Amino acid sequence: MKSKKREIKKRIEHSKIVNKRKEIRMTAPVPVELLTRLDIRLGKIKKEVDVLNNNDSFQLLIDKLVTGNPFSFLRFGDADYMMMDDKNIGKTIGASNKMVITPEFNKEMIESHSIIDPDYIIGTVLYPDLSNKLYNYNPFLAPMYRKFLGYNISYNNMVSAVALTETYISDIELFSRLILLLKMSRTMFVGSYYDEVLDDMYGEIVVTVNTPKQNSYSEVDRIYAEILENIDSVDKLIFSCGQTSRIIIKRLWKLGIKKTMIDVGSLSDYFVLNTELGTQIQLRGHIVKNSELIKNNFEKLKQIT
Repeated sequence: MKSKKREIKKRIEHSKIVNKRKEIRMTAPVPVELLTRLDIRLGKIKKEVDVLNNNDSFQLLIDKLVTGNPFSFLRFGDADYMMMDDKNIGKTIGASNKMVITPEFNKEMIESHSIIDPDYIIGTVLYPDLSNKLYNYNPFLAPMYRKFLGYNISYNNMVSAVALTETYISDIELFSRLILLLKMSRTMFVGSYYDEVLDDMYGEIVVTVNTPKQNSYSEVDRIYAEILENIDSVDKLIFSCGQTSRIIIKRLWKLGIKKTMIDVGSLSDYFVLNTELGTQIQLRGHIVKNSELIKNNFEKLKQIT
């Protein structure tokens, strides 16, 4: 009898939520955050995911490097999740990367976020961490959160996508631990530019693989082939080539390559900011805004390391 009453109560509650959902969908503008909470209760989308904060994310990467065992770190920003939406196929997305979304690219982006392994670390912006000093994704994520949590991807083993840059800005001494560890091994650098200052940050760069400045996936097979051709001559791979970084790391992982692979993104721009090259590359808004702090911290970093 009690179980029957509980079932009736559950159905009534479910009906109330459904009716409430219908009601708010008729309002303008639609209160997206409330709609998201209701959809979570109805099981229409996944619950909010667990993501390590910036400090814990950075420490995890340090711990991985200290052990010396190969691991991969990939970063997914707001544009990356937009690129996973098949409705965006045929569009060009990204103010800097300007990636053309093809069916093949869309498929590989989803695959790159779908591997479940403790050594395959997914950096994400799908978390409400307001401690970020460089940028806050929440205004953009709020209306998109329902969609981003509904993809057929893995939401496991996720850390902050911006842990590297946020630590650089907030605690350069702590950040220096990363550089000291990276300098201990030979590096392949995959990106659209090279400057010798990168050797001082990532360790001796014995191989460089050049990528297009924009829409780098258009040459992904050539980039991938060059990496495979030189993979045995390096200990680790550092990527600064946008979304193509995620896809190539995924390919190498699935191939069984046992190398540490780190997607550093625009962190490389920080290191070349005070060089001639820094005046030639397109800089993201947060780098321009914080250019003096970035340059000052880089001078401190050189002294420490």
